[in-house]
Amino acid sequence: METIVQLSYDHLKGDDTKSLFLLCGLIGGTIQVETLLVLGMGLGLFEEFRRTMQDSRDRLDTMLSELRSACLLLDGGDNKENVTIHDRYSEVVVSTPFRDKNSLTIHDGCGTWPKEKLDECRARIVNVGNDRLVELMPRRIPHAKMLMLSGQHDMGDCSKKYFKDMKELRALCLCAKSITSLPSSTENLGNLQSLIINCHLKDVAILGNLTALQILSFAGDTISRLPKKIGELTNLRSLNIGHTDRLIIEPGVLEGLINLEELHVKGSDHQWMKEDDTSSSLSGARLAELKSLTKLTSLEITISRGPHLLEDDDLPVWNLIRFSIEIGYAGGRDFQGLNSMKLDLRECGNVLSREWIQVILQKTQYLYLSWLSEFRESAHELCTRGFRELKHLDIEDSSSIKYIANSSSDRRLTAFPKLESLFLKNLINLENICHGANAPECFGKLKAVSIKKCDRLKYLWRLSEIQRLAQLEQIQVWGCKSMRALIRDDTGEGIADADHIAELPNVRRLDLAGSPNMTSILCAETETPSEGTPIQVTFSLVPSVNLSY
Repeated sequence: METIVQLSYDHLKGDDTKSLFLLCGLIGGTIQVETLLVLGMGLGLFEEFRRTMQDSRDRLDTMLSELRSACLLLDGGDNKENVTIHDRYSEVVVSTPFRDKNSLTIHDGCGTWPKEKLDECRARIVNVGNDRLVELMPRRIPHAKMLMLSGQHDMGDCSKKYFKDMKELRALCLCAKSITSLPSSTENLGNLQSLIINCHLKDVAILGNLTALQILSFAGDTISRLPKKIGELTNLRSLNIGHTDRLIIEPGVLEGLINLEELHVKGSDHQWMKEDDTSSSLSGARLAELKSLTKLTSLEITISRGPHLLEDDDLPVWNLIRFSIEIGYAGGRDFQGLNSMKLDLRECGNVLSREWIQVILQKTQYLYLSWLSEFRESAHELCTRGFRELKHLDIEDSSSIKYIANSSSDRRLTAFPKLESLFLKNLINLENICHGANAPECFGKLKAVSIKKCDRLKYLWRLSEIQRLAQLEQIQVWGCKSMRALIRDDTGEGIADADHIAELPNVRRLDLAGSPNMTSILCAETETPSEGTPIQVTFSLVPSVNLSY
């Protein structure tokens, strides 16, 4: 096994890619790509490609693809958030051929090394979970470039001076649950560029002294307050404070991070303040502070109290490449890696008219809307510039929606050209999915449709529209009281082929339940039966059918 791994390793093109493989082997198992980005940037693995954070992400993707092609990483399929290295490969990375005195990596198994060998070690990447190595690290391996502190060890009496001699450290990952405070020697880490914290810390103000820091990531519920001192990190390019319960971001922190390119506050229960809110019990950052972040290209944010958007300034969305924005207590689905917008409009329906929302909607790939009771009666009109990138549309509990795509003129409407899935639930006034003249590319990529509790809807499509649905794979209709059929014959003739057959060739799942008035797949334009040969609608590939009333 060592020979196979060594041969594949030796054939890798660049030293940075080799270092990335060693980093994967040192961590082992399934690893978050985000972790590799943070630690890799700290180690300078993307130095030639780091003009922007997005450049570094693109370079990391290329390097990971190379490792997969060399069979040094397992193929994760559609999972783009994690990578996995085989346990045997990970064992090889920390084995003798890879960790002589010039080794790049050591781990806690090296804590049994004799003093002389540790003194000779010039490891760049160190993973520590062993109490003895924790104690020896600062004195024996002061030249380490990256340190991962994990396990349940206690730093003990050495904690205050722990980082005193580790001035070359560039990347640090604190994952030891026993660590509840940062040692005073943390301020000696003047070259530190990347920091991951996955332990519960009471006070992180000392981090404001690490002026070289470019990436700061708090993994999960690790802090309760982001102090104003953090706002002095003017070189910071990426800040992750997502999924932190009852987080308070002190005023002035965000507006000081003028070089920030990525801000992740998604899932954090921070209560964004109004401009005129002086309540001491809820003193926190204002959304208006985000105006200072002119370099922002990635934004993940949850704004639970939606009405504030009606009073605060626009979010800085003009240069966004990656985003996930939630306003209100929105539900919906999660589509990995897609730009998403989730809007609960119960208290802020007018937000759709804001310019920054319209800019975001034309870039959005997954859109969830609920409680839309005004503004537009057709879903496609929600974005005045057109849904150019939308792949998944999810609308619930919205009484104003009568149509999904509506053309009120003879001009054919081009809407939803990239839409792959459509989820509609409890749209009590929905009459038609398509109304009026629509261009052939409208819904041309649709693969899945789920309709639930839309009680005025009588059918899904007209027969004249069926040819554009060639890619449709799944149809689900639940609890639609007025539904008579899936398809209405609006043509008389000319749509079906010579055998009077209209086909949906790729439908694999048909799920019809709780719609007592549905008696057929195809119904006529009128109640009067037409003369001639009836048209048949066929499903060539349906292995799964669920019919219940």
